[in-house]
Order: sequence, then C-alpha cells, then structure tokens
Amino acid sequence: MIVDVHTHIEKDDDQSRRDLDEFKKIRGLGPDVDETWACGMNWDNHWQAMAPVDKAVVFCARPYPDSSTQRNDHLAEYVSLHPDKLIGFGGVNPWESDPVAEVRRCVEQLGLCGLKLLPICAELPPNHRKWNPIYQIAQELKLPILLHMGTHFLPNLPLKCSQPLDLDEVAINFPELTIIAAHLAHPWVADAAVVIRKHPNLYADISGLSEFRPYGSLYQGLVYAMEYDVLDKLLFGTDWPLTTPTEEIQRLREINRYVEGTNLPRIPAEAIDDIIEKNAQRALQLGE
Repeated sequence: MIVDVHTHIEKDDDQSRRDLDEFKKIRGLGPDVDETWACGMNWDNHWQAMAPVDKAVVFCARPYPDSSTQRNDHLAEYVSLHPDKLIGFGGVNPWESDPVAEVRRCVEQLGLCGLKLLPICAELPPNHRKWNPIYQIAQELKLPILLHMGTHFLPNLPLKCSQPLDLDEVAINFPELTIIAAHLAHPWVADAAVVIRKHPNLYADISGLSEFRPYGSLYQGLVYAMEYDVLDKLLFGTDWPLTTPTEEIQRLREINRYVEGTNLPRIPAEAIDDIIEKNAQRALQLGE
C-alpha cells in the first residue's frame, strides 16, 4: 500500500492570498509559483496527482493565530468526496481561544483523522507547554500528529521553533501519541534520525527533500537513518504540490545512482521499497 503522508490543498481566503505574496519571494521557485503552488492547490489538481497512491494524507493548514477554522471545513468537504482514499489531518493553533474544542470538532463533526501542526508559524517550539493540551487530546482520541520541522522560507519565523531534538521531550511526555516529524527536519536530518531512534511513537516523513538536491538532504538523511537503524521509521511523502508521488517514487528508486563508482554507502533496495509501500501503513495503522 502506497501512502503519501504529506500533501496540501488550499482555500481561497485571506491566509492563502497572504501566503501567495510570500511564496512569490522564495528564491528558486520561479515566476509561475502563483499557478503551480498556491492557486494550483485545488481539489481537482490534488486528486489527479494522487492517482498513483492508495491513500493520501491531506491538510489545509491553519498555521497562524488568525487562520480561519473554515479551512478545516473546506478540507473535510474534500475528504468526504473520496473517503476511501483521502485521510484528512485538521489544523489547530495553540493561540486560538479553545484549540481542544476545535480538535474535538475536527473529529466528531468533520470526520478528520489527525492533526497538522506548525510550531514555527505559532512561534512556539513543539515542547512548549501551550502545545500540551493539544497533544493530550490527540493522545486521548488516538490522533496521529504531523509537525512541520526544519527550515521555512518566511524571514520573520524563528528557526529555533523548528528543531527536531525538541520532539524528544514531547515523545517522553506523550508516549502513546503517534508523532511524525515532517521533512526529516531538513537540514537537521542527523538530529531527526537520532531522536526518532529513541521513541517507538516517533517517525519522520521524507517529503520535500528530493526536489532540488536528492543527492543532498534526501541521500544524507537516508544514510543517517540507515546508520541508526531507523529506515523503517521513515514515511513516504511528497509535500504536494512541491513534488508528485510519481516524481518522488522515481527519485527514491534512483537514489543510489549518485554514489555509483564511489565507496559511499548504498541504500538497500528493500528499505526503499518499504518506505514507499509499507512504513506509513504500519505507522498509521491502516488496513489493507
């Protein structure tokens, strides 16, 4: 079973228009970002891109204190069109008036199955106490959480709030909570490998690592994970629309071509197969 654990849709609202202005400033994304990134993150484009996978986790993120709860409704409406394939992860922010109530609404009224959290956008590291009520209700309701970890493009957001080692404390305090560190916390892939080794409930996805330099963070992250014996805790993800499942699968299967003719370690083909086809299914406890 191929599960893409990291995909996005957007809603046409103040947040998406504000983000689009920032996306246009990102170095290296080119002039078509308004079409290929923000405005292209609609239901039809997402559904078409997910054709190669059996399941897709999808978000309509609520990263800021003023992000509308209607983004969760927008997500739930889309997921309801394809309930056998799409897995909706709702968004919640620790600064909103009652985040626990919003988590319950996501589950009980909207039918969402997990949470996407962005500590760097809330400007609170993931081990800050304000997150604890969200973690507690997620653990109680058996909701997996996926947290953006690692770099971010917005200049006003503090990178110190996106460090993977801070998840160590979270995993200790909430041992029954399934935690996924997005992007293998690029560029801190070694720290991510170290911390996910410690905790049975802590995983990382590999989304967003292959687009620009697959021989860099993706290969290096896989090597660190192999050295720490946690390749089985890496989950397949694309960060769509950054990449597609088709592109990501090809880049993973070709990763060893960058070390041909060298003495650098190769990633076992069986481990790559498991990342694509097995690990996420096991981590999220999805049936066949």
